[in-house]
Amino acid sequence: MDTQRTGQLLTLIANKCKSQADYDNTSRLVLEILDTKRAIVRIGVNDIENTFQTGGDIHGFTVSVSAASDDRMRVMIEDVRKKAEQFKPYNHVIMFFFMSETCPLTMDELLPLHEWQEEFPDDAMFRWGVAINPPNSPHTLKAVVLLQNNDEI
Repeated sequence: MDTQRTGQLLTLIANKCKSQADYDNTSRLVLEILDTKRAIVRIGVNDIENTFQTGGDIHGFTVSVSAASDDRMRVMIEDVRKKAEQFKPYNHVIMFFFMSETCPLTMDELLPLHEWQEEFPDDAMFRWGVAINPPNSPHTLKAVVLLQNNDEI
Protein backbone atom coordinates (compact mmCIF):
# COMPACT_ATOMS: atom_id res chain seq x y z
CA MET A 1 0.00 0.00 0.00
CA ASP A 2 1.26 3.48 -0.89
CA THR A 3 1.48 5.12 2.54
CA GLN A 4 1.78 8.66 1.13
CA ARG A 5 -1.41 8.30 -0.96
CA THR A 6 -3.19 6.64 1.95
CA GLY A 7 -2.14 9.52 4.21
CA GLN A 8 -3.53 12.04 1.71
CA LEU A 9 -6.80 10.10 1.58
CA LEU A 10 -7.05 10.02 5.37
CA THR A 11 -6.47 13.79 5.46
CA LEU A 12 -9.34 14.24 2.97
CA ILE A 13 -11.55 12.08 5.17
CA ALA A 14 -10.50 13.94 8.34
CA ASN A 15 -11.65 17.18 6.73
CA LYS A 16 -15.05 15.64 5.99
CA CYS A 17 -15.82 14.05 9.37
CA LYS A 18 -17.73 15.97 12.03
CA SER A 19 -15.86 14.63 15.03
CA GLN A 20 -12.77 12.70 16.04
CA ALA A 21 -14.96 9.67 16.77
CA ASP A 22 -16.45 9.83 13.25
CA TYR A 23 -12.96 10.12 11.77
CA ASP A 24 -11.61 7.23 13.87
CA ASN A 25 -14.47 4.96 12.77
CA THR A 26 -14.45 5.99 9.11
CA SER A 27 -10.67 5.83 8.73
CA ARG A 28 -10.66 2.35 10.35
CA LEU A 29 -13.25 1.18 7.81
CA VAL A 30 -11.35 2.73 4.89
CA LEU A 31 -8.17 1.00 5.99
CA GLU A 32 -10.05 -2.28 6.31
CA ILE A 33 -11.11 -1.95 2.67
CA LEU A 34 -7.66 -0.94 1.48
CA ASP A 35 -5.77 -3.56 3.52
CA THR A 36 -7.82 -6.56 2.41
CA LYS A 37 -5.61 -9.26 0.96
CA ARG A 38 -8.29 -11.42 -0.67
CA ALA A 39 -10.17 -8.92 -2.84
CA ILE A 40 -12.07 -10.19 -5.83
CA VAL A 41 -13.32 -6.73 -6.84
CA ARG A 42 -10.88 -4.26 -5.28
CA ILE A 43 -11.53 -0.69 -4.17
CA GLY A 44 -8.35 1.36 -4.04
CA VAL A 45 -7.19 4.74 -2.79
CA ASN A 46 -8.11 6.43 -6.09
CA ASP A 47 -11.63 4.98 -6.01
CA ILE A 48 -12.28 6.29 -2.51
CA GLU A 49 -10.65 9.65 -3.17
CA ASN A 50 -12.59 10.18 -6.41
CA THR A 51 -15.86 9.19 -4.75
CA PHE A 52 -15.50 11.56 -1.81
CA GLN A 53 -13.59 14.46 -3.38
CA THR A 54 -16.67 16.69 -3.51
CA GLY A 55 -19.54 16.71 -1.08
CA GLY A 56 -19.96 17.03 2.64
CA ASP A 57 -19.70 14.79 5.67
CA ILE A 58 -18.58 11.18 5.34
CA HIS A 59 -20.09 8.50 7.57
CA GLY A 60 -19.19 4.84 7.90
CA PHE A 61 -20.75 1.76 9.43
CA THR A 62 -20.88 -2.01 9.05
CA VAL A 63 -23.69 -4.53 8.78
CA SER A 64 -23.29 -8.29 9.16
CA VAL A 65 -25.52 -11.31 8.67
CA SER A 66 -24.89 -15.02 8.86
CA ALA A 67 -23.36 -16.26 5.61
CA ALA A 68 -25.68 -19.27 5.69
CA SER A 69 -28.96 -17.40 6.35
CA ASP A 70 -31.81 -17.43 3.87
CA ASP A 71 -32.33 -14.23 1.91
CA ARG A 72 -29.14 -12.85 3.46
CA MET A 73 -28.61 -10.07 0.95
CA ARG A 74 -32.16 -8.73 1.26
CA VAL A 75 -31.81 -8.73 5.08
CA MET A 76 -28.43 -7.02 4.82
CA ILE A 77 -29.64 -4.28 2.45
CA GLU A 78 -32.65 -3.63 4.68
CA ASP A 79 -30.28 -3.18 7.64
CA VAL A 80 -28.11 -0.86 5.53
CA ARG A 81 -31.19 1.20 4.57
CA LYS A 82 -32.16 1.58 8.23
CA LYS A 83 -28.68 2.69 9.30
CA ALA A 84 -28.24 4.97 6.27
CA GLU A 85 -31.53 6.76 6.92
CA GLN A 86 -29.89 8.99 9.54
CA PHE A 87 -27.34 10.25 7.01
CA LYS A 88 -29.73 11.38 4.26
CA PRO A 89 -29.36 13.04 1.87
CA TYR A 90 -26.33 11.23 0.53
CA ASN A 91 -25.27 10.62 -3.04
CA HIS A 92 -21.79 9.13 -2.75
CA VAL A 93 -21.69 5.52 -1.57
CA ILE A 94 -18.99 2.90 -1.25
CA MET A 95 -20.00 -0.61 -0.23
CA PHE A 96 -17.46 -3.32 0.31
CA PHE A 97 -18.60 -6.88 0.99
CA PHE A 98 -16.63 -9.50 2.89
CA MET A 99 -18.09 -12.90 2.05
CA SER A 100 -17.60 -16.43 3.28
CA GLU A 101 -15.42 -18.60 1.10
CA THR A 102 -17.78 -21.53 1.70
CA CYS A 103 -20.96 -19.47 1.02
CA PRO A 104 -19.96 -16.94 -1.66
CA LEU A 105 -22.31 -14.31 -3.01
CA THR A 106 -24.02 -15.18 -6.26
CA MET A 107 -25.21 -12.88 -9.03
CA ASP A 108 -28.82 -13.82 -8.22
CA GLU A 109 -28.39 -12.41 -4.73
CA LEU A 110 -27.43 -8.93 -5.93
CA LEU A 111 -31.01 -7.89 -6.83
CA PRO A 112 -31.65 -6.17 -3.43
CA LEU A 113 -28.45 -4.17 -3.90
CA HIS A 114 -29.56 -3.13 -7.38
CA GLU A 115 -33.02 -2.16 -6.10
CA TRP A 116 -31.45 0.02 -3.40
CA GLN A 117 -29.19 1.70 -5.97
CA GLU A 118 -32.23 2.58 -8.08
CA GLU A 119 -33.45 4.77 -5.20
CA PHE A 120 -30.41 7.04 -5.50
CA PRO A 121 -30.55 10.36 -7.38
CA ASP A 122 -29.31 10.41 -10.98
CA ASP A 123 -26.06 12.13 -9.98
CA ALA A 124 -25.22 9.51 -7.33
CA MET A 125 -21.83 7.84 -7.37
CA PHE A 126 -21.81 4.23 -6.20
CA ARG A 127 -18.79 1.92 -6.00
CA TRP A 128 -18.65 -1.56 -4.62
CA GLY A 129 -16.13 -4.29 -4.05
CA VAL A 130 -15.95 -7.76 -2.59
CA ALA A 131 -13.39 -9.91 -0.83
CA ILE A 132 -13.19 -13.25 0.93
CA ASN A 133 -13.52 -12.94 4.71
CA PRO A 134 -10.40 -13.03 6.81
CA PRO A 135 -9.93 -16.37 8.64
CA ASN A 136 -11.25 -14.95 11.94
CA SER A 137 -14.80 -14.44 10.56
CA PRO A 138 -15.47 -17.18 8.02
CA HIS A 139 -19.22 -17.55 8.63
CA THR A 140 -20.48 -14.01 8.07
CA LEU A 141 -21.44 -11.78 5.20
CA LYS A 142 -20.35 -8.28 6.13
CA ALA A 143 -20.76 -4.94 4.38
CA VAL A 144 -18.62 -1.90 5.07
CA VAL A 145 -20.66 1.14 4.05
CA LEU A 146 -19.30 4.65 3.50
CA LEU A 147 -21.76 7.45 2.73
CA GLN A 148 -21.26 11.09 1.92
CA ASN A 149 -23.85 13.83 2.23
CA ASN A 150 -24.77 15.97 -0.76
CA ASP A 151 -23.94 19.18 1.08
CA GLU A 152 -20.58 20.83 0.59
CA ILE A 153 -18.58 21.65 3.71
